[in-house]
Amino acid sequence: MRGHITALHDKALGASRDAFDRAQEAYLARDFKGAAAAFAEAFSHQPKPEYLYNQAAALDMAGDAQGAVKAYQQYLNLAPNAADAGKVRARVDDLQHARGAALEKPVDPVAEAKLKLAQREFDKGQQAFEQKRWGDAARHFAAAYELRPFPQFLFNVGASLHAAGDTWGAVKAYQQYLNAFPDAPDAASVRKKIEVLLGRVGAGLERP
Repeated sequence: MRGHITALHDKALGASRDAFDRAQEAYLARDFKGAAAAFAEAFSHQPKPEYLYNQAAALDMAGDAQGAVKAYQQYLNLAPNAADAGKVRARVDDLQHARGAALEKPVDPVAEAKLKLAQREFDKGQQAFEQKRWGDAARHFAAAYELRPFPQFLFNVGASLHAAGDTWGAVKAYQQYLNAFPDAPDAASVRKKIEVLLGRVGAGLERP
């Protein structure tokens, strides 16, 4: 079981790396919209702030000022003290003025606080998972999803419950992940996990 769960976790990280590599290739080929989409995919698997920055930069190069501003601000929300935060804020200002608009006001404090709390819960979930405290990991990942509904958080809930031996809980979380991210690169393998788990308890596959 330990090796199986580690494989699940590694697969999610692998999917993130694969999307990141595709994004870099697209960027170098000057397919900036394709690069932005792939960076967003990488972020959905592993919510690293730098993926948001890369998405924003690609949108910026593609001429999508509105999309770039949104992604830059999401990056700043997750990494307000980043070394390049001042430069990024200046770029947001330039983009807004170029569009003839006043500088967009920062996200309201409540929303910004939720983003920070979500990141904190995610970090706690990862730590608990690595320490094999499966129940705690599931609770932290679920809390992160409540604060910020990234589909990967649901996958992590499923993987944690799977490791804890909670078959139905894992099935439910995996199915919620598929419902939230039906085109996920690992959708087929997750459906297979659901079939295997339900086969153990003799139940029919839950449909979205």
